[in-house]
Amino acid sequence: MLRTTLTFSNTGAATVVFQVRSGNPADVVRTYTVEPGKQLSDSWSFASSYSLSVYGPNGFVRYFNGSIGSAAAVLDVVSSYETQGRGFILWQIGNLASTLAQVSVLDAYTGKTETSRLLQSGATRNDKLQLAPLNGWYDLIVSVAGDPTFKYQLAGHVETGDDSVSDPALGASSPSRANPKTCLHCQSGLRQGADRRATLCALTPRFRVPIRVNPASVR
Repeated sequence: MLRTTLTFSNTGAATVVFQVRSGNPADVVRTYTVEPGKQLSDSWSFASSYSLSVYGPNGFVRYFNGSIGSAAAVLDVVSSYETQGRGFILWQIGNLASTLAQVSVLDAYTGKTETSRLLQSGATRNDKLQLAPLNGWYDLIVSVAGDPTFKYQLAGHVETGDDSVSDPALGASSPSRANPKTCLHCQSGLRQGADRRATLCALTPRFRVPIRVNPASVR
């Protein structure tokens, strides 16, 4: 079996709780409590493909879908926040595969491709998006050309201490945000539910998710 590892880092001032659900029905739901300044990691076994979804406070959600194979994408994705103005979402993407990767980042709110980068093996690129137009909300989809199984989604809200509004996608008519069929995980209803249950907080969690395969785990 192969293994997928998620690493949670909390750079905020309050303890944060994450819940992880797997697309494998044999995996139980796992809950993690991360104190300020701390991090923890956990792994999931899979045969050829993985599907994990992570839920946190205030609409924080991550979907990770991919597979293993000669043409499969292997990326190291790190996201973090800045709170100036109405906030920024920052992301760092590294290509861990031995081949080139054409990586695109789509803004699901606007339908606009924010970045499209050709990454050499071992290369890393950093980008960020200003969130004032959506009052601190973000929803980004990461995909790789040539690997239809690979789709990551990073969504949530950046708290700056200013007055805020509900997720603009609630009741929206945007196809990329309103049509459940476009969700990257079968539990799209949980994403909407998480938004409705969200409460304002001062958290600025940094979530690091390297998806790697340890050759020693293959048997």
